[in-house]
Amino acid sequence: MMRKSKKISMLYIDYAITASGNDNEVEIKYRFRNALWFTANNKKTLANRIAFPKQQDGKEVKITVQGLFRKQEYSFRLMNDHIIVLK
Repeated sequence: MMRKSKKISMLYIDYAITASGNDNEVEIKYRFRNALWFTANNKKTLANRIAFPKQQDGKEVKITVQGLFRKQEYSFRLMNDHIIVLK
């Protein structure tokens, strides 16, 4: 019988439409395999969306993804129309 991999891996990351309609915030949505919770801006969350204050191009964002016994950090650069994964 094959064992299921417990490795944390990113499935996607993209900009999301903000529900509040606030132009001063950027909301990103993401999904990871084998993730239980996320830490960004010193906040723990279970949600698959995080809002960041809108700043100039090239702002670097770090998200820590926690699994059951594993932890992985991802770095992103937020541009106007896309997100660059730095790892």
